[in-house]
Amino acid sequence: RGFNVGNDAPPVHRVVEILQKEALRPMMYYVMMERILDSQHYGNDYELDEYIRDLTNAIFKQDNGEEVNSFRQYLQVLYTKQLGNMSGPSSMFAPNRYPYQARSLAVGEMNHIKELLDYNGHDAATQAHYDYLRAIIKTAFRHMQ
Repeated sequence: RGFNVGNDAPPVHRVVEILQKEALRPMMYYVMMERILDSQHYGNDYELDEYIRDLTNAIFKQDNGEEVNSFRQYLQVLYTKQLGNMSGPSSMFAPNRYPYQARSLAVGEMNHIKELLDYNGHDAATQAHYDYLRAIIKTAFRHMQ
């Protein structure tokens, strides 16, 4: 960097976060869940529980027991929050449009994620990240009641 450049460092994390959000959004959309459920009735062997577990594995398994870099931390938070939204309450004015099956699978996946959050390393950032994920899950469970 030269002089008189200012604080215009490229917003690498923000760009990656936007790309992750835009990639994950259609995969977690309630219409996608409905399509998978409906297609099971006319020959699709890929069931919704497999789909959600595959997403969880793709997002979490690589880091199992290892330090989690900041890019993957955001993706894991985004995914866990979306599972919480899927399982969240529904009311007349704020309906939860996810099918019941997707809601119950989201609860199961959050429990599965809690099991994956076992870290014995020395990276304080990863430990704090896992504590934050546990807090997100705890809040989601509290709001289901």
